[in-house]
Formats: sequence, structure tokens, C-alpha cells
Amino acid sequence: MLDGPFYTLKAAWESLTKQPGGRVAVTASVSGAVGKVAYTSAKHGVMGLVRVAAKEGVQHGLAANAVPPGWMDTGLMRGQLDEVAAKKEISTEEVIAQFAHTSRGIALST
Repeated sequence: MLDGPFYTLKAAWESLTKQPGGRVAVTASVSGAVGKVAYTSAKHGVMGLVRVAAKEGVQHGLAANAVPPGWMDTGLMRGQLDEVAAKKEISTEEVIAQFAHTSRGIALST
């Protein structure tokens, strides 16, 4: 979960820092549930990676941002509906209404 952003940024770093105006956007996560140690640790690692890229890249005119998309309508999230609903004290239908959806890999929010 951290390998992809790390190796992608590492491979692109030289090109990104050669000319001003480079931009990096990395998908992060708003999820950090108890019992999901590997996932949560990796996503905290992504945030740290982006912070360092932003600090080191600023001298080259490079900006780096992490984008946490929120709840996406995926099989993984559908499997956690009851848990999320109980935690938020709302119905599963209300949780589904808060999902963002994708179309051809593009996130859409209603």
C-alpha cells in the first residue's frame, strides 16, 4: 500500500524537480479503523511521504498533496456497512447515500 506511491515518486522525482510547476497528487485515506494495523500504518506512511515530498520539492517549485477521497462505493466498503453504520449511529442506507461513486476510474460524488 505504500510501495506504489513511494516507487512512483522516486522514479519521477528527477523529472518533477527539473522544471518548476511540478505537481504530485497521491491518494490517501480517511480510514484508520482499529484492527486494521497494516492498512492504517501504510496510509500514515503515505501522508508522511507526501509531507516530505512537499518540503523537499518546494525549493524546486514542486507541490505535493495527499487526497483522501472519503467513502468510496467498493466491495470492501460494502462489506463494512454494518460496522460503519453502528459507529456513526445511522442506518446502512444513510451510509450508502454518503458514498462517492466511480465511473471509469473517476470519482463522482452526489
